Amino acid sequence: MNTPELHARVATIDITPGLGLRLGGRESARVGRWVHSTLELNIVVLTSLTGSSCFVSVDSLYAGKELTNTIAAATERYFDIPKSCVVVAASHTHSAPNIDQSKPRLGPLDVSYRDAILAKVTKTLDHLSDTSARPVEIYAGVHRCHAAVSRRRFWPVPRLCRSGLVGPGVIMAPSQSTLSDPFVRTMSLVDGKSREEICCIWSYACHPTGLPYSDCLSADYVGEVREEVRRSAGTGCAVLFLQGFSGDVRPRSRTLTRYEQVKAIAIGPRFYQMAATEWRGWAREISMAVITARDTAQRRTASERFLVGGGEVELPLSTILPSASAEKILTWKSLALYEGQRILTVNAEPLNQWVEIVGGEKQVSDQWCVGCEGDVFGYLPTSQTLVEGGYEAEGFKRAFGLNGAFVPVPEKILTAKLAERESE
Repeated sequence: MNTPELHARVATIDITPGLGLRLGGRESARVGRWVHSTLELNIVVLTSLTGSSCFVSVDSLYAGKELTNTIAAATERYFDIPKSCVVVAASHTHSAPNIDQSKPRLGPLDVSYRDAILAKVTKTLDHLSDTSARPVEIYAGVHRCHAAVSRRRFWPVPRLCRSGLVGPGVIMAPSQSTLSDPFVRTMSLVDGKSREEICCIWSYACHPTGLPYSDCLSADYVGEVREEVRRSAGTGCAVLFLQGFSGDVRPRSRTLTRYEQVKAIAIGPRFYQMAATEWRGWAREISMAVITARDTAQRRTASERFLVGGGEVELPLSTILPSASAEKILTWKSLALYEGQRILTVNAEPLNQWVEIVGGEKQVSDQWCVGCEGDVFGYLPTSQTLVEGGYEAEGFKRAFGLNGAFVPVPEKILTAKLAERESE
């Protein structure tokens, strides 16, 4: 059996802006007044005799249409890679300027900052096309991590809020619900000659919303992990983060005082911000899970069936949200870097339950579910979510410029489309 050789080109771009820009992620106004951690855009271009692909990780709330299209055009021009094999994944940090002009409620667009990123990434891809690709081996690992919790909790009694007394329902508070995907996954690309780790790709499902500062530029826990990986791999290692299906998953709350526990009886439970020292310990918990996954990783050898780029499913968002405008497109991409793997991406914030819904493929033993890819339209709820209500079912629409109701069972339509594409 012939084993196709995989080659990689990597790059890291510092995209930390100057101070004073508005931050994205919330409808309230916040400004970046100091730098907690650098913002980065990391790139890996992969080529083999059987296909090519490009993965980009950017420290922003969403990549947005302009950055996604710019990268797709550049990778096609310089590497002849189709857009179906290009993944542009946002870390989803809430402590960076908004570069997605379609979501002004989540932070105003600073055009000069966005355009500077577009110019830098185009120039970098051009430069990479003139550099020699390095033969690499893949080492993949996985480790369970308990740093994230479900944020959808049913509260059975009426509670007081600013608008008055509201009845029972789903609220945003710590839940004991079991997550469908509580795992950190890693892929290390190791130079086959020098044995240097030139790239680490990792994934975890958790909203980067636990940082106890509201006025800083930061990659949140993603930056902490990046720094930890480079302590062992070296500063030249490109570290790419692929946000998991984290629509209803966030950092856990700090321990409540007795007063807060009593107060919750009247106003209901909610998340309480961790202190700085507690947050650092929490972020280190994720970092150590990533390091453990890397340290216990197994080499994955590509076979004759090696596939760098797979299928793409595009359908109008109106298929599941009838009121959506015609230009809104829902996009799923399926890629693999080694036998038994599937990287399934979607331009949405899917709830964690979607991991179970899209799983079950017999030939897939290592599935990576990646949200916040490309031009994100909003949250992707399930039929259960729509029945229960809450922010992820209805509350998010205003901030994303959406309205109307989803079809009752969106997963039925989408899984049928995915199955149809993968059977071709």
